Formats: sequence, C-alpha cells, structure tokens
Amino acid sequence: MSLNIQHLNFRYKKNQPLIDDLSFTIPTGKVLAVVGKSGCGKTTLISLILGLLKPQSGVIEVSDRIFSDHTLFIPTEVRSIGVVFQDYALFPHLSVSQNITFGMKKTGKAKEELLIKLLRMFDLANVSFFYPFQLSGGQMQRVAIARAIATEPSLLLLDEPFSNLDSTLKTRLRKELMDIIHSLNITTLVVTHDQEDASFMADQTLDLNLLLKR
Repeated sequence: MSLNIQHLNFRYKKNQPLIDDLSFTIPTGKVLAVVGKSGCGKTTLISLILGLLKPQSGVIEVSDRIFSDHTLFIPTEVRSIGVVFQDYALFPHLSVSQNITFGMKKTGKAKEELLIKLLRMFDLANVSFFYPFQLSGGQMQRVAIARAIATEPSLLLLDEPFSNLDSTLKTRLRKELMDIIHSLNITTLVVTHDQEDASFMADQTLDLNLLLKR
C-alpha cells in the first residue's frame, strides 16, 4: 500500500500556513522519515493523514483510495491506518493481550491465532496478562506497535517512537522494529527529531524545515 500526498495545505490561523503545498509519495513497503524542529508541522501531518484534522486543500491517497480531496473526506475510523503515538496511548484498564486485540478485525480462532503470533513476535508472551503500569518503557512500546499491526493497517504511522527510551534500548528496538516492518512489508511514515533514527530506519527523508514555506 503506497501513500501519496499531493499539494496538501493546512493552517490553524488565517494567513499562517503550517503545511504549504506539500507533496510526496511513499512506495509500498518503504519507510519515510519526516524530520524537523518542534513546531514545523510533523505531528500535524500525522493528524491530517489519520483524518483527525481536515486539510484546506490537497489530496491524501493510500494505494488508489482517496482519503481526502476537494470533494471527499473519509472518517478516521475507516481509514485502516495503524498509529503509535509518542506516549504509546495504551488503555490502562486493559491487559497486554486486550490492548493488542482492541480493534482487531479478525474474530474467533483467527483472532486468537493472530494474538499468539504477535505476542511471540514482540516477545510479550510472558507479560500477556500484565497491565501497562506493570510494564517497562520498551515493553509498552512493543505493545503499542503490536496493537497497531494487529489491525492489519494499510499504512503505519510512528510519532517519535523512541523518544522515551534510553540509548541502549533504543538501538535494540529500532532494529527489531525495522525487521518487523520489512518482514510484513508495511508502508511506514515515522516522525522524528532524531537524525540517527531517520538515517537508520528510512529509505527516504523529508525535512519539513527545508521543504515547507514558513
């Protein structure tokens, strides 16, 4: 599933464009890193792709399916996009297994089989009945990513996925995540302020500070 953004425009205030005539494409299975300083529009871009914000103009398209243009705006809940937020946004009252299966499309035996596969893939089987407050930062990150993948998304969005981790854990999880993304051939957009993350993960990099008109 490719992501195609064409001539995207968004502003919070009149005459102060934040996203200004932005265009880019992520081919199927590739990773794009969006970098830039705080306030340049990185998280806003994720919100526009998710449908949490509506652009003033432009096209958002995933594989030949239009999510947003001048005549159409598809709601967030039917866009089939997996997202991992900076704070992971796990449900505190749900166990690891319940967090992962939340929003899963499969039912019955197929649902159980996918859960077992993801628990093994992310090395979470031994904490499957734990709640978020019982987990380490690395475990919470893996649960958040597993939950995003469990929905079988057409696109994966990662918002500063390693910002809360120490350098040793970041290095290990970065590699593990890339192995998973490549093995599942998931088209991915990762927002980061860390050039090392971008260099390690991305097939291409988009610097909003350079490309967006202020």
